[in-house]
This record gives sequence, C-alpha cells and structure tokens, in this order.
Amino acid sequence: MTLELTIVVPAYNEAHRLGAGMRRFDAAVSAGAIDLERTEVVVIDDGSTDGTASTADKLLAPLPTTA
Repeated sequence: MTLELTIVVPAYNEAHRLGAGMRRFDAAVSAGAIDLERTEVVVIDDGSTDGTASTADKLLAPLPTTA
C-alpha cells in the first residue's frame, strides 16, 4: 500500500468536536473523495484533559491501519 494523503488533526481538548469531524470525514469517504487504502489520519494531542486521545482512538479504530 502506498500512502498518498496524510490528514493531520491537531487537537487539544477537542473530544466534543471530534465526532462531528469524523462524520464529515465519513461523508467524504462515502462520496469517493477519500480513498481509505491510500490515506492515513493522525490526531496530534499534547496533554488534553478532556479525553481527546481516547475519543480519537475510538473514532479512528474502524479505519485501516498501517504497519
């Protein structure tokens, strides 16, 4: 697999907003605008105190992983 797109999401205390962003991402995938086999999503969290990291983990879990 060759990655062609990396989506970097800077997030600090954004747990409440990640779900809406993921719904927009899913819509873009459904519309064919994003190829999951060639795209990676990276959420950058530096010390959030609202559960941002765990929320991101849950939301991104269904996506294909790269090794």
